[in-house]
Amino acid sequence: MRAINRKLLRDISNMWGMVFVIALMIACGAATYITFLSTLDSLRQTQQSYYQEYYFANIFASLERAPNAVGGRIREIEGVNRVETRIQAGVNLNVPGFNETVTGMIISLPDEREPLLNRLYLRAGRMPHPYTEDEIVLGDGFAEEHGFSIGDRLEAILNGKIRELKIVGIGLSPEFIYQGQPGSLSPDLKRFGILWMRRAPLEAAYDMDGAFNNVVVSLTRRTSEKDVITQLDQILEPHGGLGAIAREDQNSHFFITEELNQLGQTATIIPTIFIAVAAFLLNVVIGRLIRTQREQIGILKAFGYNNREIGLHYLLMVSVIVVIGLIGGIVLGYYLGQQLSQLYASYYRFPYLQFVLNPWDLAAASLISMAAAYSGVFFSVREAAQLPPAEAMRPEPPKMYKRSMLERLGGASFLDQPTKMVLRQLGRQRVKITFGILGLAFATALMVVGRMSNDSVKYLIEVEFRQAQPFDLGILFRENISEHAVMEMKRLPGVYYGEGYRGVPVRLRSQHRSYLTAIQGYDTEMKLRRILSSDEQQVSVPARGLLLTRKLGDILNVQRGDMITVHFMDGSRRSARIPVAGFVSQYIGLNGYMNIDELSKLLPEKRVISGAYLLIDRWQEEDITETIAESPHVGEIISKQKIIERFYESTAQTWLIMALFISLFAGATAFSVVYNNARISLSERSRELASLRVLGLTRGEISYILLGELAILVLLAIPLGFLIGWGLTYFIVWSMQTELYRIPMHISTATYTLAALIVILSALLSGFFIRYKINRLDLISVLKTRE
Repeated sequence: MRAINRKLLRDISNMWGMVFVIALMIACGAATYITFLSTLDSLRQTQQSYYQEYYFANIFASLERAPNAVGGRIREIEGVNRVETRIQAGVNLNVPGFNETVTGMIISLPDEREPLLNRLYLRAGRMPHPYTEDEIVLGDGFAEEHGFSIGDRLEAILNGKIRELKIVGIGLSPEFIYQGQPGSLSPDLKRFGILWMRRAPLEAAYDMDGAFNNVVVSLTRRTSEKDVITQLDQILEPHGGLGAIAREDQNSHFFITEELNQLGQTATIIPTIFIAVAAFLLNVVIGRLIRTQREQIGILKAFGYNNREIGLHYLLMVSVIVVIGLIGGIVLGYYLGQQLSQLYASYYRFPYLQFVLNPWDLAAASLISMAAAYSGVFFSVREAAQLPPAEAMRPEPPKMYKRSMLERLGGASFLDQPTKMVLRQLGRQRVKITFGILGLAFATALMVVGRMSNDSVKYLIEVEFRQAQPFDLGILFRENISEHAVMEMKRLPGVYYGEGYRGVPVRLRSQHRSYLTAIQGYDTEMKLRRILSSDEQQVSVPARGLLLTRKLGDILNVQRGDMITVHFMDGSRRSARIPVAGFVSQYIGLNGYMNIDELSKLLPEKRVISGAYLLIDRWQEEDITETIAESPHVGEIISKQKIIERFYESTAQTWLIMALFISLFAGATAFSVVYNNARISLSERSRELASLRVLGLTRGEISYILLGELAILVLLAIPLGFLIGWGLTYFIVWSMQTELYRIPMHISTATYTLAALIVILSALLSGFFIRYKINRLDLISVLKTRE
């Protein structure tokens, strides 16, 4: 082995602590990058595979009732590949030991064959036998939450009649990756279940013999969905068609697409920021590390090694460190990517997970880390190699002495000598100090970014659920009913106040742009459902016209005063031209708001409501819920507290888990940055500090000189880190807006405090290790004469 290679092994062995911490910084950046991108790639690959294998439909349509012969006309539409006509209905479910209202959806299966579209994946059991009256396949999420297994019985109310159904299979379908009530913003596996049953018993239960009320369609390649939907609506219109929708508007697909879009933005922006910051820090650290070996470079040149050999030597040294970090980052990223992917797959109810680790992601993480490290090596080695060997072997000459600003102002008399030395050192090494402060500031900023999701979730819940929804119970009726129902509920013991509202599914159209959403009809002075803007200001429902969320207005490209076409999709088949009265910026959903009286004038049924909000005595909530649930008109009852819990259990949980991952990586990066700054500063000044010890300064005084400098850097870096963190958070929030959610720009005082504490604790821990190193300084070496 060549001598220079033995030197490489000794150097790495002697500075193993620094090697570990630098590798940790690389590992954190690479692991963040790989974790999120592998999760996104895996979920998209799994979604695509699941859709293809189980024939997920392209078009969905509901109607009141049509004879089976109409299905033949649908099959004749040009471009239609497969057609499945079905019976679909809402049901109430009675779950033993669970006192809350449970609703569900039951869907027919062909009597003697597999469905042509939206096929079932069975986790357990079998399909119901043909024509059997009481056998069902139960959705796996609902079964898992309530502990149902094969052979158990479930009581359901089908068309007003109680039926006891036997569970013969537990499965799932690509139609219900997201399992929740249509229109809800988070899945609810406890209170909403999916059931599949053979068609014959459903025909009998709902008086649909020889008829259907739901149809799904798949298309051949390069077929226009818009043209097929237009023809399908024309065929179904005489039969009470509610308007066909494309896959992109189907409830489950829309939800998961928006979630994956948001995950995609997260998986692109945050890992890029992390690995870019890690690359910057790595460049600074490697550059300073190489400069500490200036004298060794001079010795190597004196022994005949040329610049190319010296450069390769240090490239190899840094390569070892980078490879160690990358191996750790890839292994950690692979493991965490699998865990995060499994969490999402369970949350979205995928039957399986196809974990994908894209080689390009590994290559990108490796190239970024290596480029940052090698650039730091290049400039530092070039600077040292340009010196003559005799000059390079001398210690770097001290900077020109200058009095500090505080000394020039006359404050020196109040300072002891070690403090003056600290201030003078800061004044001499402006470039190094600037990069040191920037490194610590970026570490602080990463902590702020890591906690951003946690703050956003809490703020979102506070504004959208607690302030905007001061009700206690929300009631959703199966169909529109008279507003007198609210008066009846207000008479119940424990009910203080109640208000009704009307929700209507619509397609909004402006020129060539359109969007499927709902219009909420409220009284102008609604008390239990407030419309709050993102700055927490209440916006009143306009007496005339349509109030839109700002994001929806941007999608439709409309301004205040513009006329917008509204197609009502409640079966009335009516359309209207309504002026845009204004906009409101909100964090959740894309809705329109109207005065309920004005909305009712546009529809055949006048003053009716589709739901109600109640303010109640919380101690009597269980009794009130039980009484209201007895009404056959009530479809769902849920308390505001349950809405918040549901949000935390579903959507918010994924945000918080990502925040945990990011915070852990940020904390590890912060420690590595602080420790590396302190450790390299000690390497750069070890001879100087040892000389001061020989001159009579105590260990405490020389520790104060080095660690005092670190303390000042940390104190200067923290406010700058707050500013950089705010800017990065603003950029992330701006980049991560989707149709389903708009992330609030909110950073709490606790986040700033925690970020500062992490950096300060990292500095204290690093100071402990550095003090140990200072105590072991070799004082004899400084007494040796060097020419």
